[in-house]
Amino acid sequence: MTVSETAGNPEALERNDPATRAESQPRNGAKLAARRSGMPRPTIVPVTPRVLNTITLCAYIGRSPTWLAENRAQLEAEGFPRPDPLLGGYDRMAVDLWLDRRSGILCTAAMTANNRSWDKSAK
Repeated sequence: MTVSETAGNPEALERNDPATRAESQPRNGAKLAARRSGMPRPTIVPVTPRVLNTITLCAYIGRSPTWLAENRAQLEAEGFPRPDPLLGGYDRMAVDLWLDRRSGILCTAAMTANNRSWDKSAK
């Protein structure tokens, strides 16, 4: 429609209004049909990667890549996990386990597991 045709016609103006047109003619009809049919929208679940590249590992442990490069030999000598050659990164859980052992959290948890009061009566 031309501007002169819509000037005196409110229905024509409404049809050409982008907001009205967007509601009546969706760009993706499948999405609108899914919403109208009551189908639930897919839930996006955040994923925490198990294998960390060097940059992500450094952010995870709070150190710079330069620091890691300078201290890697000493870290590995003290049991820090090496990068997996196939996956090309560090196993986040192995890093957590190393940190837990180093800080004593794992020893404390193991001692607590051995001293469970509810198991003593059964023995």
